Parts: sequence; C-alpha cells; structure tokens
Amino acid sequence: VLVDDSVPQGQAFLELLLDEQAASQRTPPLRVEQRYALQVLYRSTSPEEWTNSAGWNTAELDECSWNGVETCTFTDEEGVMAVSSVALESNNLMGTIPTELCILGNNLQQLNLAQNLLQGDVPECLCDLENLETFNAAGNALGGTIPNCVVEAANLATLDLANNQMTGTIPPFAVTSLKNINISNNQLTGKLDGLFVAASNFEPVFVELHLDNNQFIGTVPDLSEVLSLTHFTVTENQLTGELTFCRGFSALEQLEVDCLEVDCACCTNCDDNYVV
Repeated sequence: VLVDDSVPQGQAFLELLLDEQAASQRTPPLRVEQRYALQVLYRSTSPEEWTNSAGWNTAELDECSWNGVETCTFTDEEGVMAVSSVALESNNLMGTIPTELCILGNNLQQLNLAQNLLQGDVPECLCDLENLETFNAAGNALGGTIPNCVVEAANLATLDLANNQMTGTIPPFAVTSLKNINISNNQLTGKLDGLFVAASNFEPVFVELHLDNNQFIGTVPDLSEVLSLTHFTVTENQLTGELTFCRGFSALEQLEVDCLEVDCACCTNCDDNYVV
C-alpha cells in the first residue's frame, strides 16, 4: 500500500519521503508518525473539498500549525510537539475515517470530526488510544455498529455519534468510564435492560444519556443507581413501562420519554405524538 500512489496511504508516504529528502537533517520519529497519520486522514477525505485546509500538505509548516490541529503538548525527548487534539468539525470532509489516524497513539485526547460527510465504520483502533477522552463524529453518514470495545476505552468520557446511520445493538455501557453518550437519531436496535447499570459493584458515572429516535424495544431502563445523571432522553423509540427513578434525583435537569407508552410522572418533557 505504501508504494501505491493511487491510494491515500501511498500518497502520504510519498509526501513524507519528499519532505525527508528536502530536509537538511533527520526527521524525528514522532514527527514522521504524526505527519503520516494526518496526511492519510487528509487524503482520505477529499481534501480539495475541505472548507479550510490551511497548512495541510505544506512541508515547511509544523503539523501543529495546521488548521484543526488545535492542541500540541511538549512530550518528545527530541523536542517534537505531540498532537493531542484534532478538531475538524464542519469542514466538509468526505470519505472514511482511516485507521491510520490511530497512529497518533496515546497522545491524542480529543478527536472532533462532527458535522461532515463521513461514511463507513468507526475504526475499532480508537478504543486502543488510552488517553482519548472525547470522540465526536455526530452529524455524518457513518454506518456499521458501535464498536463493543468502547467499553474498554480507559479514559473515554464523551462519545457523540448522533445523527448518523448506525445499526445493530449497543455495547454494555454500564462498565465504562463514559459520562456523556449521545447516540440519538440512528437506526440502533435491541433492548436497553442491563446496558447502563452493572450487576457488579461498578458504579456508573453517566451525566448525559441521549438515545432518542432509534428502534430500541422493551422496557425503559431503571437508572435509579446512576445518581450523577442530569439528562436522559429516549423519545421516539419502541419502549414501554414505568419510569419512577427520577423522583429522588435532585440533579436531574432533562428527562424525556414517549409519555403515551411510558408512564412518567416526573418527566420534564413528554412526546405525546409518538406511538409505538
């Protein structure tokens, strides 16, 4: 793949070779890895259509000055700034999220690709990034399933995949470090029972759960053990039952269900028009 200049990986590798030949000194390994990962992302997402590509594909500019590479931290022993935040929301990216982006490794903490035209699956390798705290790819056309491995992501606190075309069932979020989950407006299926409250001594720390407009079935989940919860929305699904856990929640600010199907005396808002 690296020697095929008709694919993003080969194009990025060729660019690195040309940069190395033009340089007057050896390029540190971290810089090579970062520039390759970012160049593959760039060339995988129709760069000619980007709204703002300032700095990208410019050999003489440090990658930390490229548009959307928001934060770099000084961690490398050779003086290279490590990329820790990439934010390219609303930048007209078209294509797929390449697995090579995971080469940024444990330095990456924030990844925001929201409000673009991305398709394909969410790369499972993102789960291996031990310091990734936020992954936002809302408002794209991503398909496939939510990788089960997200429950093993050590420090992932915010997962936003709203407004995509994702299918299948969802992982057992109860055993994660996630605080904010937004998977509304997809085509997700299955039951929610047991997926947000663990049977063990693990205490969930959810703050916001947005599950609206999917195809979930069964009874609305009991979240009485999630004392940190402030927002829970689950309208426009196929859920039934009674929701009573909210009565003892002082922190709860938003609670929305389909009130024609779910008995909820303490909801902040009811969708009375949606019928299962």
